[in-house]
Amino acid sequence: MHELQVHQIQLQMQNEELREARVELELQRDLYADLYDFSPSGFVSLNAEREICQINLSGAQLLGKYRSRLSGARFDLFVHASDRAEFIACVGRAFMGTERQHCEVRLIVGGHPSVTITVAIEVAQSPDRHECQLVFNDVTSARATQDALKSSEERLRLAMEASRVGLWDWDVENNHGYFSATFFQILGYAPDGFAPTRDAWVSMIHPDDRVRVIMAHQECIDNLQPDFHLEYRMKAKDGSWKWLRGRGKAGGRNPHGIAQRLIGAVVDITSDKECEAELMAAKALAEQANNAKSRFLAAASHDLRQPLAALGMYVEVLKAKRREPGDVVLTNMSNCVSSLSELLTDLLDISKLEAGVVVPEISNFSVAQMLDKLVAIHAPQSVVKGLRLRCVPTHLHARTDSVLLRRIVSNLIANAIRYTVRGGVLLGCRRHQGKYWIEVRDTGIGIPAEKIDEIFKEFNMLEPDERSRGQVNSTGGSGLGLAIVTQTAALLGLQVRVQSRVGKGSLFAIELPLGVACAVVERREKRRKSLRIALVDDNIAVLDALGRALTAKGHRIVASATGAELLAALAENAPDVVITDYRLAHGATGYDVIAAAREKFGQNLPALIITGDTDPQLMRSMAAQGIAVEHKPLDFSALQRCIAKAVTVC
Repeated sequence: MHELQVHQIQLQMQNEELREARVELELQRDLYADLYDFSPSGFVSLNAEREICQINLSGAQLLGKYRSRLSGARFDLFVHASDRAEFIACVGRAFMGTERQHCEVRLIVGGHPSVTITVAIEVAQSPDRHECQLVFNDVTSARATQDALKSSEERLRLAMEASRVGLWDWDVENNHGYFSATFFQILGYAPDGFAPTRDAWVSMIHPDDRVRVIMAHQECIDNLQPDFHLEYRMKAKDGSWKWLRGRGKAGGRNPHGIAQRLIGAVVDITSDKECEAELMAAKALAEQANNAKSRFLAAASHDLRQPLAALGMYVEVLKAKRREPGDVVLTNMSNCVSSLSELLTDLLDISKLEAGVVVPEISNFSVAQMLDKLVAIHAPQSVVKGLRLRCVPTHLHARTDSVLLRRIVSNLIANAIRYTVRGGVLLGCRRHQGKYWIEVRDTGIGIPAEKIDEIFKEFNMLEPDERSRGQVNSTGGSGLGLAIVTQTAALLGLQVRVQSRVGKGSLFAIELPLGVACAVVERREKRRKSLRIALVDDNIAVLDALGRALTAKGHRIVASATGAELLAALAENAPDVVITDYRLAHGATGYDVIAAAREKFGQNLPALIITGDTDPQLMRSMAAQGIAVEHKPLDFSALQRCIAKAVTVC
């Protein structure tokens, strides 16, 4: 009885264990079923006819069908027609062997051929060899991303090839580099004809650029600079030097901050550098031509001033001897002398402006007084031509250099009268576009629109037949009037405005900077100080005439023909000012005289040079030495003012 009870208890325990094992097995089966159904991957069992024997829920959802309707359906019919052959071959290989097979095809979703997804399939034969198991995953998004990236890389490659950008990637640690095909093309090398080592690359850099390039790279490697921008030369296969513009940066750094790679790009700028060199050469030639022009003007002015002065005196002598009124020959000769004198004056003004020695003296002054004086000066010329010269009254005051502004307006009035046949010239001030302007209007022949820019250029003279059609250069006979206007206006920081209609007339206007009225203070004219003047000129007649004129003004003169004679005559008594001609006998110059006098009596000794040269370089050098310059033909009143200014400044 006891043994039977024991046996029953054992059977009961075994049954309990079996029941627990059955429950555990069912739980595991349910778990595996859930994993099978709800896995993101599709699982399919296919027979030899590629019919679906079993499919999980995820697989049915990927196909867009209910699972109950997929049993027995041929799986290959869900494969896109263009990929079907590849899929059938992949399954066939799986049935023939034990290795897993892989393929990537498009599946038709929900039976709609236009709706597809891309899946990656893994196929393996089942152990009983009657079925094969398929595992497939949706890779549509991943493939789209890869395709977009591939397309972007291709576009970037094509863009770089089109722009001829050479790429390089340098492995710093292993001393090995990668260079793109375009990089080789820039230098003319074949990919297999270029050693991708740092030493080979560095040896091809121009010696003058090598240190600069190496230092820039090293600073980037050591994290002293985030990137680098360089222009340097590399030797091409044909032996020529190619100019490259490069940019690069570190591609990665170790824990110590040292770059492990350098990556960069270069473009060929050789043609740009050649164009730049050609432009620099052309600029140098233009500057040489301009300097030659200035030297020519200086020489011509110097050589013509002396005979011009003599010619003027001879004309006056003839006028005194021939008393017939209205002598046409004498009148024409006098006009020719005046025109030539005007031309030389214009040449001198241009040279001064180009030399940069004209310094504006800014002050407040009455515009009305300036215009009244200009009308008085130009009225005789307008009366001779039968023109009416009028000025509109104004109460404005200006703040600028009165002498320079007066010269600008005087040029404009002279041009207006010169090219006006009938009617008149109107002078006045007017507000235009928020600024005040001094305007000179005429009823002359006018200027074509396409010629307006040309009239401001130096020596721009149009043909006489063009003038007859109204295509004129308003600068007049010398071709310098408006060039002087333009350069003087630029010096004062003022704008010039022009309007013109052929056959109707022209308007020239200069900007007027407004000033304030100044109180008029009556001053007694002080008695001029008597100066001890050292005078040097190798022309004895000129020396005597100038000495007599200065003596008549109360000055004491020490006159000599050479610098040595002057120093001997002065002894130890310093003069108040040294006045000397520039070109002296035996190759000596007035500057030599002044330098010797200053060495003896001090560097602050006032000095003045009289010359016919208009060379801008000469005027610059004299101005730098604190030496005043007066030009021939000499105006005695201007000379006195210059002497007074030199003595006062020094």
